[in-house]
Amino acid sequence: MSRIPLLLFLLAACASSSGRERHASAKRWPELAAPAEQGAAEDLTIFAARRPDAEQAAELDQAIRVYVEEGDEAFARDRDRLAGNPVTAFWLARTLGLFAVEALSRSSQVGLQLAGEPAWARPVRHIVAMGEAAVPFVIIDLLEHGLPDRRDLGEQILADMGSESLPAWDFILESGDLRMRRLGMSILAEMQPAAASLPYLEKGTGDADFGVRASAFRGLGRAGEHMAPRMRAALDSEQDPFVLRAIVQSMSNFKDAASAEALVVYMDRALRAGDIEEARNADRVLREMSGETGSRDPAGWRAWIRGAFDGS
Repeated sequence: MSRIPLLLFLLAACASSSGRERHASAKRWPELAAPAEQGAAEDLTIFAARRPDAEQAAELDQAIRVYVEEGDEAFARDRDRLAGNPVTAFWLARTLGLFAVEALSRSSQVGLQLAGEPAWARPVRHIVAMGEAAVPFVIIDLLEHGLPDRRDLGEQILADMGSESLPAWDFILESGDLRMRRLGMSILAEMQPAAASLPYLEKGTGDADFGVRASAFRGLGRAGEHMAPRMRAALDSEQDPFVLRAIVQSMSNFKDAASAEALVVYMDRALRAGDIEEARNADRVLREMSGETGSRDPAGWRAWIRGAFDGS
């Protein structure tokens, strides 16, 4: 089998497994959108990816052969070179994604591998190593896919990329797809806190959806003590009970008197409203914050604050 037919076989298999690709992706990555002569779909909800030209196809095919027949070190050189071009990066990531999906499918059919690295981990590792260059593939083929296992794979890849995946978040947070915004913010909130991620988390706190806002505040709560004033302000301004619960739970990361007092005020307000569950939630967070084992009422927690912070 010649090199180009092998590549086209793999690319066709990848495309058929990718589900419906949204036209909005073409606006974000116009360099990846197929021209009309390549048969772009008339349905504007579908994103038709630009095919590689003959030279790019040959380079991709060679890289795939190296991946299959040689070791990771040899393939990494081809991978890094092809990642420099958006078209070859997209199709290389898409092909690696096919390998990962097929390996995951086999593992689910035969049960967990008893020893060694699972077969799906190798292609995923190379997609992660491509960093920002692989982000269009992750969004178009995985996060926008209709099947949960594809979306789960995309979530794992973005989480493993860490800060390399941050360019994806402008696109994710502006998406009209609520599922994508919720999933994306959940991933971002669980990442290792970094200054570069704070603007995206802050943007998420203004989302119309309560689930997106809750995840955004969870992420901000993990970002460090300097976020305590922001979380206290949110505790005063947020109205949705689900989001308030997320804010309260995240405040266990803070150890200052003002945050403790804000939780006591919240607890007092919940008791007066007859919301025993939320009062208990605030009490639990205060116990985590203080290291105390016993529950207290608002007066008891204010006494603890006076003693613990020496009038601060």
